[in-house]
Amino acid sequence: LAGLQGAGHLAVLDAVCGRARLTAGSVRLPGGEVPRSPRQAVAAGVAYVSGDRKGRGLMTDQTLWENVTAVRRLGLGADGPMPSRRRMVGRTTDLVRRLRIRGGPYDLAGQLSGGNQQKAVLAKWLDADPAVVVLDDPTRGVDVGARAETHEIVRDLAGDGKVVLIASTDLT
Repeated sequence: LAGLQGAGHLAVLDAVCGRARLTAGSVRLPGGEVPRSPRQAVAAGVAYVSGDRKGRGLMTDQTLWENVTAVRRLGLGADGPMPSRRRMVGRTTDLVRRLRIRGGPYDLAGQLSGGNQQKAVLAKWLDADPAVVVLDDPTRGVDVGARAETHEIVRDLAGDGKVVLIASTDLT
């Protein structure tokens, strides 16, 4: 989805992510109807990658591993009541390599560059293995190199069979 800010294309993202009720029409996701709340969306395998990485995407005062494992650990409870830090750091290390994030698991998220912060937000959701990845302006405020890497990651996700929905004001 593409459009100028305020053009209404973000309303579709809100509907898919359970943040807004549909007033007309319908949206179907793999496995059923659109969830009615963000919590239901996460449980249904919908990842929302915000372009507002500092306001909605990251806990900038926490380490990269705490950010990357947050959805799976806190939102889904998939790591159990006593999660293994070693396993969470290991998963983070794998995602750091896969997404080419320039930083380590123990680095504070707020100290990463903008492009690496955005890839960390994406890693947080990929750790939860979503079926649907919703990207809200994923290349806003990142440099040309990070933009190209983000586009490559998105192509790989689609190639892996993930449903990918992108809303962007960046038409390049």
